[in-house]
Amino acid sequence: MQDGRVHALWHNFYNSPMNLLAIEALATWIHPELFSDIDPAATLAEINERFLPVPFQGTYWSSLPQ
Repeated sequence: MQDGRVHALWHNFYNSPMNLLAIEALATWIHPELFSDIDPAATLAEINERFLPVPFQGTYWSSLPQ
């Protein structure tokens, strides 16, 4: 918290195929320099468009501004 790295993740991502989004978010938080090209929001948008009849809408991960 002292380094300004505070994040939150929706718990239900752990028990579903949507855990891919949790992994992407965690990767960008833990190693932002290695995973700067990963965008969990873009992945969610593609999942919603290609696979879901009822899209996921809402906030599923969050970070405090640095």
